[in-house]
Amino acid sequence: KVVTANADAARAHYALGLLELRESNIEESLPLLERATTLRPEEPAFLTVYGRALAERLRTAAADDPQRESMVERARSVLSRSVEREPTAAHALAHFGYFELAEGEPARGVDLLKRAASSAPSDETYRMMLADALAQQGDYLEATAQLSFLLVHGSRQEVREHARQRLGRVAQLRNQAAARAEALAGNSAGAPPGSPATPPSNRRSASGRFTPTLRKLGAGEQRVLGVFRSIQCPQGAVVLQI
Repeated sequence: KVVTANADAARAHYALGLLELRESNIEESLPLLERATTLRPEEPAFLTVYGRALAERLRTAAADDPQRESMVERARSVLSRSVEREPTAAHALAHFGYFELAEGEPARGVDLLKRAASSAPSDETYRMMLADALAQQGDYLEATAQLSFLLVHGSRQEVREHARQRLGRVAQLRNQAAARAEALAGNSAGAPPGSPATPPSNRRSASGRFTPTLRKLGAGEQRVLGVFRSIQCPQGAVVLQI
């Protein structure tokens, strides 16, 4: 009623647009939120939610949609303005970071999500999102560090369980990336015919990582991929809980 009676009621447009967005009525929410941001262009909350609605619209848009490119630029502009006006608003930074990830800009996404996690260190959701972004960027070591922290220090069992599941996924991605790199190296620099096979190396690489040499499986044994539930380091020992 307020929107119908007063087309310039910015907050009413915002509230109704947010309600429609929460109900997944994207097309209905967009004109309401656009009107709210037009009336109040300096309001960070309005910009963040409008940017979020544009990002949701992009998720359902076809790859060959002629309006896709303009929608991407519009969403990026709106979310950027929101962050400029409230640089420490974790939710705005996180929405912008997630948008950049979805649009194939993992470096931008990681930077924004790092800022979100720094702005709200007690919110474990942002650390979880950051770990996902780091894994997408290929930084498996840092992604593992973020998830390991949540696995040990997570405030709820649900958080710790999600961290454990994500650690397994990061380990799979890391192994797949290593296998691709090994295959590529083998194709580009094969051993000369008749040369002896090169044994696997366990020497440290320039990055400080190494490839372990695993023993052969015995009768009835099976090798599985898994993660430790917790890692503790009391004095003089390391305790790994499976």
